[in-house]
Amino acid sequence: MVRESLPPPTEGDTEATSTADLAQDTTGLDLWGAATRILCDYLWDASPSQSQSQSPLEVHVAGLRVLEIGCGLGACGIVASLKGASAVRLTDGEAVAVSAAARNVAINGIRPELASCGILRWCRDQDCDAEEGNLTAPPRELYDVVMGSDLAFATCMVEPLIDTAMRHLAPGGVFLLSHEVRKSVSLVRTGSGETQVVVDPTDTVLDYLLDYCAKKGLHTSTVRQSNTPPALLLYITRQ
Repeated sequence: MVRESLPPPTEGDTEATSTADLAQDTTGLDLWGAATRILCDYLWDASPSQSQSQSPLEVHVAGLRVLEIGCGLGACGIVASLKGASAVRLTDGEAVAVSAAARNVAINGIRPELASCGILRWCRDQDCDAEEGNLTAPPRELYDVVMGSDLAFATCMVEPLIDTAMRHLAPGGVFLLSHEVRKSVSLVRTGSGETQVVVDPTDTVLDYLLDYCAKKGLHTSTVRQSNTPPALLLYITRQ
């Protein structure tokens, strides 16, 4: 069982939400159940005893270096560490989420040399190239497994998400990305003046993500699915 805690409130915190609050991404402080569960279950189910009959699309993380991006509370990274990963790096773009993940790593009794936490902000390839051209920039680390849980909420997030993940993926590695399927709902005014609810037939963000992976020459496979609520786990590799 993975133990988790939310960060303690800071002085002056209230339940009210202001415009300034909305300008900051606080989704990392929520546990997104369906997508998180499908990735954690996938990691937990892998066993060394299955190695002889293991599917090519199964990943046993024992002995591997693992990077979690957009880690939030850190549930998936903690599971990877408990399953024997040689080193897990849990990252998020928000310091408050990184602090929460570090607290949860400690709560679960994982030694600092086995799991560490830090900030990693996503960027598209052209922006990453410019940053890495800076002589003061730290060298980029590569990992056998990069993973993330429910990270694509809008199409504008897809390109920096995929580009960042693949830049940190070692040759022959795999990017595991779980995603809760969502269909956009909008209100449309008809010719008669009535308001009608229109639901997109597909998850447009997921469609964009799959198209972008194809344009990048990446191979994507769906290795797990759940129905309530609908979620899937993508296995993404270089072709």
